[in-house]
Amino acid sequence: MAYSDLEISGESGKPFFLYEFSTPDATYRFTSLTQAHTVNSELWNPYPIKHSAVKQTNEISKNTVKITMPLGNELTDLFKGYVPDFIITANIYRGHIGETETELYWKGRLTTHDLSDKNISFSCDSVFTSLKRYGIRDRYTKSCRHTLYARGCNLDRNNFSYASYVGAVSGLSIVLPNSEVDGFFTGGILEFEDGSSRFIHSQSGDVCTINRKSEYLDDIIQTVGYGLSYGEVYGAQPVKIYPGCDKTLVTCNSKFNNKLNNGGFKWIPSTNPMGGSSIV
Repeated sequence: MAYSDLEISGESGKPFFLYEFSTPDATYRFTSLTQAHTVNSELWNPYPIKHSAVKQTNEISKNTVKITMPLGNELTDLFKGYVPDFIITANIYRGHIGETETELYWKGRLTTHDLSDKNISFSCDSVFTSLKRYGIRDRYTKSCRHTLYARGCNLDRNNFSYASYVGAVSGLSIVLPNSEVDGFFTGGILEFEDGSSRFIHSQSGDVCTINRKSEYLDDIIQTVGYGLSYGEVYGAQPVKIYPGCDKTLVTCNSKFNNKLNNGGFKWIPSTNPMGGSSIV
């Protein structure tokens, strides 16, 4: 990446880094330099950002890089109380003062993050992990090994959707009017109008508890406050609910009529018939 338009003062030959983070909607660019600079017509803003050493090992899964920066920019704001539902890629470019080219030093994606009072640290996997990491092997278990509504299960979740609306909210608990028995939606999916979704951890009557907060829902709630009913006054927020599965053959057959795709092995013996030891 050429930067012939870039004028940098400092010790000749000293390395500097450019950090580029991309989401589906925006790109954020920072530099370890002390002043903003334009490279290839793109503005890179100075920020106290750093990364751990880039290592070369025989195991790609261990070639992670940690990127640390203070809170207080548009990128870190994405992680205020939420985990983004989209992939964020990271590119690190390296250049040297006095030269006219930078090179792509490291490329990957953000996987996890740690927050402190002032800083955020991103653990990033190399781009090669998506190419060479082994996938999860099929397991020989009594319960179904497939993910509900995904490959192997082969159910089209649109055939099982229930229309509802957000009645009230308190923390992770949401009132979603429905006429189903307790637990019918446990392990299922709650989908909002913007396309984002959350796992339903439990369901008792009209109250469903999701696994983590929804930024989309919180943005709406800011105008009315937690625990207040939307109802007809504010306009009910429509959602779709998809029933869950406990991964047993009985539920697969009675609830979804999908026993032919069940990925479990119900008749596994609890003890090894050859030696008598437990295999559960």
